[in-house]
Amino acid sequence: MFHNSESRLERVMKRLDNICEEKLLILKFKSHCFANDLSLPRITKLVEQLVKISEVVNKPFDKWEIEDVEAVLEWVDERIRKENLSLWTKREYKKTLKKFF
Repeated sequence: MFHNSESRLERVMKRLDNICEEKLLILKFKSHCFANDLSLPRITKLVEQLVKISEVVNKPFDKWEIEDVEAVLEWVDERIRKENLSLWTKREYKKTLKKFF
């Protein structure tokens, strides 16, 4: 997770071009994280998760309702089961959603 954070962040920022509606919000969030002295690996993780989340729920973040958050958590649960991921994965996505919203 901590290796090559700069290059990982660059790659995920390039992916933002595919989700133009969310690009500005995610860029503002990234700037906010840097301004609040979050580490580069942490910011990278948060931005990666937001990009994944925006791909799962095809709806602008500013129009989200509780059902959309629940849909993301359901998607994370499904990934945990299918991909044998840690329960910490869900916790991290919850933290990302809470920090972003």
